Amino acid sequence: IGSNDPSAKHQVRCHTMSYLLEAGLDTPASAFAVPANAALDSVSALLFNLQDPDPLNALPVENRLTIVNTGKRVLSLDVRIHNSAGKRDTQSSFKVTNLQPFEQREIDLALLPSAIQQGLIRLVPENGYGPYKAFITRTGQNRFGKRAFAFHLQALPGECDTGPIPLSTLHSGTVWAEVGSLGNTDIPGEIKVRDGQGVVLHRENTTLSRYAQRHLLMNQY
Repeated sequence: IGSNDPSAKHQVRCHTMSYLLEAGLDTPASAFAVPANAALDSVSALLFNLQDPDPLNALPVENRLTIVNTGKRVLSLDVRIHNSAGKRDTQSSFKVTNLQPFEQREIDLALLPSAIQQGLIRLVPENGYGPYKAFITRTGQNRFGKRAFAFHLQALPGECDTGPIPLSTLHSGTVWAEVGSLGNTDIPGEIKVRDGQGVVLHRENTTLSRYAQRHLLMNQY
């Protein structure tokens, strides 16, 4: 979506809204939005997690990976699956080949041969170029099999410092921070948690192994 006049200074923003219906009903049970962010042109990463946040719920969370070729030439990517410790799972890693211009493909991660429940996905374009877009949609059910939540996570390149990330425990919500390492070396760093007034509640020096993923329960602070 954009102006037909490349010299004009028009500015637009858009996103798509997906409403997921309960089986046999017309009422949406959950919804998520996908913003129109800039395309990627190099290696990016996503975090996946098939475990439900409710410890009493044994139903897996659907993690559906979507990849779109936003360029004008055929694209192929390596999809490299790493477990939470950072080890690459060659059994589940795969290639997306001959993705045509503006073609979109979706992969349900629950159908991969490995039993990995959570970890990091690295998307590596062949020949080192894009452009492409990718995201994961996580869709969960409650322990009675009814839709409970849905949200999307955009593929992004790594950053040296993410900066502050807002969080809220409104309505007694459970808040997890998910951290992943996209670099090919172990990363020493600091995690700092502040309250709504800016007071430091927790400070932690840690080392994140390369390609590893870590979960932090924010409510404990």
